[in-house]
Amino acid sequence: MLVVAILALPGYNYYKLYKRVEDYGSHPCCRNVLILGKISEVSKHIEKELSSNLLFPKNPGQGSDVSSKLRITPNWIIAKRFFDFYIIHVADLCWVYIKQTKHSVNLIPTGTTFSVVFNSKHIINAEVDGVGEDEGSSLINLINTLAPWAIYGFSEEIKEIWEQNPAELIQEVDQRFLEVQKILKREGGK
Repeated sequence: MLVVAILALPGYNYYKLYKRVEDYGSHPCCRNVLILGKISEVSKHIEKELSSNLLFPKNPGQGSDVSSKLRITPNWIIAKRFFDFYIIHVADLCWVYIKQTKHSVNLIPTGTTFSVVFNSKHIINAEVDGVGEDEGSSLINLINTLAPWAIYGFSEEIKEIWEQNPAELIQEVDQRFLEVQKILKREGGK
């Protein structure tokens, strides 16, 4: 029985590979991009901004561990993980916060790690770990300049709404987005 299971697993993975090569849109990463539009169009926009308007990190390849996992442009947030990646359109941001995780061994505290969590209207949740507290705060400030309509900071109340009825939170963020657009339009007209 164990031998059958061991042989079936590679067969199943080859089947998935074949299906994804045949229809790349069925790959989980591609499904996230398809939400944003045609893959070819989205990738052109992202490539153009990555080559000319990279906001974070300023010097790719140098600096912290986070700079290898995260790219931020005026319109896109790209968070890379070991086996996948997330692309979030800045206009779709709903809720951004710093997640603090306390670690302990046998009830003895061993440290605290921080990560930045990005939640979008399409229920895409990207978490970038290995962020220091100060670096997380500066990332939040940068994102706040790009998306002032989003909700920033963590609270149990927001978490409960996001988990039970995300449409309610998305509707509130959409309303805030429209208000920001009206203000920008008024200021642009002066």
